[in-house]
Amino acid sequence: MPESLKNVVLVMNAADMLVPPVEPDVRSGRQRRLWDVTGERMERFLPGLLESVIPSPPPPPPPEPIPVSPPPAAESEPAPSQQAEAAA
Repeated sequence: MPESLKNVVLVMNAADMLVPPVEPDVRSGRQRRLWDVTGERMERFLPGLLESVIPSPPPPPPPEPIPVSPPPAAESEPAPSQQAEAAA
């Protein structure tokens, strides 16, 4: 019986029906409810099976800092000596 139940749980997880909690929780209300009810009922006769078959995903990595680039240099006006050369 436990092996058959394990297979059903794996199929439901692969179909995104039985989804463990994550942070931030992006599951639908139906997914949350199904996970909670399934977990409660399975713990009565096979404690720990649900968590061992579908472990919670690892926490997301911390966001990488956004590199700050220096502002673009403003184009400067040519020096007076360069203006004289351009006019000649």
